[in-house]
Amino acid sequence: MGELWRRVRMLLGRRRWRRELAQEMRLHRELRGSGSVRRFGNELRLLERSQAQWGWTWLETWAQDIRHGLRLLRRTPLITALALVSLGLGIGATTALFTLTDAILLRPLPVSHPEQLAQVYTQAPRMKRPSPSFTNPMWEQVRDHEDVFSGAFAWSANQFVLTTGGPRETVWGVWASGGYFSTLGVHAEMGRVFGPQDDYPSCPNIADISDAFWRSRFGGSAKALGATLRLDGHLYTVVGVMQAGFPGTDVGTQVNVVVPLCDERQMLNVRDAWWLMVMGRLRPGMSLKAAGVRLAATAPAWLAATVPGDWTAAEQAGYRARRMGLASGARGMSRIGRRYGSALEILLAIAGLILLVACANLAALMLARAAARRQEIAVRQALGAGRARLIRQLMTESALLAAGGLALGVAFAKWACRAAETLLKAQLNLAPDGRMLACAIGATVLTGLLVGLAPALSTSRAQAPSRAAGRRAAVAAVAIAVVLLAGAGLFLRSFAKLGNIGLGFDPAHVTLLEVDNQNALRISNAAVAARAQALAALRALPGVSSASGSFIIPGQGMEWDTPVHSRTGAIPDALLNGVSPGYFATLRTPLLAGRDFKAQDRRGTATVAIVNEAAARMLFPNGRVLGQEIMQGEGKDIQRAQVVGVVADAKYLTVQETAPAQVYFALAQLKEGFPTTSFELRSSLPGAVLGAEVKLAMAAADPAASYAVLSYNRLLVGILLPQRLLAWLSALFGGLALLLTAIGLYGIMAYNAERRRREFGIRLALGAEPRSVLRLALGDAAWVVGIGVSLGVPLAWASARAAQAELSKLLYGLRPTDAATLGAAVAVLVAAALVAAWLPARRAARTDPMSTLRDE
Repeated sequence: MGELWRRVRMLLGRRRWRRELAQEMRLHRELRGSGSVRRFGNELRLLERSQAQWGWTWLETWAQDIRHGLRLLRRTPLITALALVSLGLGIGATTALFTLTDAILLRPLPVSHPEQLAQVYTQAPRMKRPSPSFTNPMWEQVRDHEDVFSGAFAWSANQFVLTTGGPRETVWGVWASGGYFSTLGVHAEMGRVFGPQDDYPSCPNIADISDAFWRSRFGGSAKALGATLRLDGHLYTVVGVMQAGFPGTDVGTQVNVVVPLCDERQMLNVRDAWWLMVMGRLRPGMSLKAAGVRLAATAPAWLAATVPGDWTAAEQAGYRARRMGLASGARGMSRIGRRYGSALEILLAIAGLILLVACANLAALMLARAAARRQEIAVRQALGAGRARLIRQLMTESALLAAGGLALGVAFAKWACRAAETLLKAQLNLAPDGRMLACAIGATVLTGLLVGLAPALSTSRAQAPSRAAGRRAAVAAVAIAVVLLAGAGLFLRSFAKLGNIGLGFDPAHVTLLEVDNQNALRISNAAVAARAQALAALRALPGVSSASGSFIIPGQGMEWDTPVHSRTGAIPDALLNGVSPGYFATLRTPLLAGRDFKAQDRRGTATVAIVNEAAARMLFPNGRVLGQEIMQGEGKDIQRAQVVGVVADAKYLTVQETAPAQVYFALAQLKEGFPTTSFELRSSLPGAVLGAEVKLAMAAADPAASYAVLSYNRLLVGILLPQRLLAWLSALFGGLALLLTAIGLYGIMAYNAERRRREFGIRLALGAEPRSVLRLALGDAAWVVGIGVSLGVPLAWASARAAQAELSKLLYGLRPTDAATLGAAVAVLVAAALVAAWLPARRAARTDPMSTLRDE
């Protein structure tokens, strides 16, 4: 410890130590008398030896390397700035996308021992994938008859409506069974969280709220306990505030309200309402695999006890044949992960490739610059500098660039994460943490090694770095750029195709009005009358050319499907909708045959239906459609209707899908309920003006209704958000790769032209034409680009083949190995590279031979 303290004091007081040592050496010379200088020895060497004994020489030389590296970077401000920006974007993009991927796909739930949680799923014989959805009777059987969990719970995410009239205000929450909090290990920050004792038929209306909702809604006041909240038209008493930082079990959605499952009385006993998710905590010592086997053994008994009684015999047999299994529940349910997971993984790979392009180009520039510093390196070696010392010096310069890139990258990553959270309309914990910092530091270390190691090893040899080393780095950059540009081309062309696709309807100048139905399963006569009154008021608005009502809007994300059959054909899973008269005219879906619905098509009259072309072909292959009878539904709920019209095919759930078979029923004849009723208004008025008119009309027609107004075009833009993100971000990364490659080639050509300036001058002095020198200078670039492209094309093709399964989900109308896109990417890259190389080559061809010879 004494020696350590002595070295620290020397380091902190280095100037005083040098002054005292100089005084001591002067005293020794004076005591030796005349001729003492020669006998005393070399003062500089003695100073270095003393410093090595008293301090840390390596630390001082490292500081010298840093100062020297900063001076060198300052001498080339343009190259340094380009290097820092490219590294910052590469490190920042990689870090931001890793943070997003971690938050959406990898990060465990912030609960007690999340690795012990297991998600329960079932799979019917015809289902391609397991389903996490359960009915409440199924959940009750699992709860009462399983023995593999120490605790289990069921929940269903829901967007509760807080308002009772006017513009709709919503809050995300869940219906949860009594074991929700106790199984997850979540406690109350204030008050209490409900438990199994609160979960029973006709339970009281109580609710727990999140810390964030408590602060925003109640100002963090203790008076929140005992206060009431109106959720979907019902009053709930707040009994507790959940601990801060608990986001719920649905990734991307912040749970702000939790109410007991027993309060949702409409669907508790419905045996074919698939609305619950089930999760449990494994008993100590129980593995996930063993628990799955044991739970599957009990499945036949409780499936038999929950069969829907109104299903056909075949449907009931399929229900009993369901299999049960378990999956890890450590990461919760991630609907946003299912939507964006593939896109995030591809973008993360693209960001990593961008970082590699930046590193390869900078390594090539460092090699070229190191070649230009061959005289400096030779002098250092002549003065006794060892190879390790030279490597350390050159690696320090690379580390400085990487550190600067880290600072810019972290700032860019923070901004990108905030922008992504807003763009995705998700509530994710994207604050910088240890994982993000580790990713950024790891990317920085990798960058420093890739950028500096090859130039350092090459330069530290006895001879200067060869041009081949720089060429190899540039070839690698070109090859990776081909892959990135090909990917950008695929996603841009796919998005362009989606933008030009025929929807079967025209969303332009259509405003949607979504009116809350408070999750009613049945629509009363009074509700039908209120809906008709609201529609009449909307049609009377100035500037509204047409208006209609429906249960489902194409692209809204809701789905109503059931078997439909006729005497000549059947559709196992037809998609249904209930629409009012004027729906097809408002959305401009062509009516091909028959008639539209009429005001006379109401309850008490013969049920009528309209089918689209796809449904007509499947139900009536003989071509006779109008006047024919169809049957929809299952078991006792089967309904008959007469087909009165045929309309053109239109999209339903997504824009990418082939238009499915659809059957439309008269909205006024339907008794089934939906969470919302949508009104479609076609108007050329600005959205703000129309919104104000709608507010006045709804206040007069139905003051108790809660509603939301939105643009149909904006709704469809949200549907295409994953494709839009992929298209624009891959285009951005592809453009960045193209720019980096061009900069790298320009820098290498400029360094090589400067190094060969004497050669070019002599050639011109001996009578060579400038264009021959131009061709000679461009030959280096052509060689680099040619080899890079020849390697990049098979690499891009192999990458597309390897990721074909994921890419096929994200591309529309294109194969991942599309040759035209790959050819276009190569053409763009070659053109940009030759333009970048032509500038220094032209300057080399204009070399003045006389000035060159005079310099020599």
